[in-house]
Amino acid sequence: MKELPPKIKWDIWYAYVKYEDIADGKIRPVIIAEDKAFVLEVLPVYGAPSDNADYELWDWADAGLAKPSAVKLSPISVQPSDFERRIGRLSIIDIRKIIKLLAAPKII
Repeated sequence: MKELPPKIKWDIWYAYVKYEDIADGKIRPVIIAEDKAFVLEVLPVYGAPSDNADYELWDWADAGLAKPSAVKLSPISVQPSDFERRIGRLSIIDIRKIIKLLAAPKII
């Protein structure tokens, strides 16, 4: 089996993501948020506009995505074996905006 390059924070990868409500999933773009011991925390990417997402990427094309995309800012866990291939990396503009949104207080 071919070894994949390291997963670096803010890189975008294709990975198998499980659905929340059924025992199935699909390959979708994800953003590396945090590398933990045996899993990676990722932010799912959706086509924009999307009711599932919290932030529309500004530089989606430069990041290697094929269409306008948006990010859900609730991290999910993905196994290292579920990653398929690297797509690209977020721009500094999108990284800064996402960091700011993640740090903002949550209104309940």
